[in-house]
Amino acid sequence: MEGRRQTLATVGVMAVAFATVLAALLVLNRDDATNATAASPNSTAALFDPGDEVTIRGSAAVDGFLADYERSLDSTFRILADISREVDTGASISNRFELVQRPPRQVVRTITGTEVGALLSDQERAELTALVTGADSTYTVVGTAAGCWQLVLREFIPAAPLGTITEYCFDEATGAPMYIHTSRAEGTDTMVTIEVTGEVTDTDFE
Repeated sequence: MEGRRQTLATVGVMAVAFATVLAALLVLNRDDATNATAASPNSTAALFDPGDEVTIRGSAAVDGFLADYERSLDSTFRILADISREVDTGASISNRFELVQRPPRQVVRTITGTEVGALLSDQERAELTALVTGADSTYTVVGTAAGCWQLVLREFIPAAPLGTITEYCFDEATGAPMYIHTSRAEGTDTMVTIEVTGEVTDTDFE
């Protein structure tokens, strides 16, 4: 088993906004990731198309994104989602995880039961806000016709925390994150929610 353990030494995906969880999921052993891809045969894993027609710009886009983002952190929901990384060499790794949230309680676990902690600290919330606000913001925010948000890097900086562009889509009914996609020079990271519900009970945290 130990001989087959594979890790990603450094994970730069989404240094804020789900960074800790995504990193932890991607460093799990390959056996766990392989098992994850075969799980939940009854899931409704339709392809998610966030669209790219820009319909909202400027302060309205910043305010809209932050409102949706904050709502996702304060809402009650349970999701099953796939997380994957593809690099420019063609290599890839993936895993499946469950996020159960009913503030202030939250748990993130792989389908094999490995818990990987909570999503965001107050400091990380503040860091994301700083990236998109102010005259010298690191990212420009635009809204798309599909109701998603794109954070576009304004000027090149080494190891940009959200890559050159990150797209967020949230579930209108529950506020849950449905799609997060980050593009960087060396590859992409993607999270796609395949099941979502607003019903959460105490047993979901066990």
